[in-house]
Amino acid sequence: MTPSYRPGHGNAGRAVLVSGGTSGLGLAAARRLCEEGAAVWVLGSSAASLAGESATLPLAGAGACDVSDPDAVDAAVGAAVTTMGKLDAVFVNAGIDAARTRLRRLQRLQGGGGLARQDHGDRTVR
Repeated sequence: MTPSYRPGHGNAGRAVLVSGGTSGLGLAAARRLCEEGAAVWVLGSSAASLAGESATLPLAGAGACDVSDPDAVDAAVGAAVTTMGKLDAVFVNAGIDAARTRLRRLQRLQGGGGLARQDHGDRTVR
């Protein structure tokens, strides 16, 4: 059986927002997506976090966002969509459950799929 996803072949031309993309798993995802040709917009918790290692990536853009604030999430997603012209996927990596819910709702409004499934112990984030 041939896998449906091969690294380096599935993300070219896609517009992806990565929350929590300034360190750890989010930074690794942003780096990989950039390497695969995706236009990547990173959200970080502060301007200082955005000035770190994620600043070395060829990002489409980035912004500081308090993901516990629904209005801030709306504004950040709006800025990403305005700049990239679309939003194909959201990698929800920030640690606030309310933000995950808000970002999932916004992603569904953008047309469905694109969120990676991620298991976190007793709950699954889709």
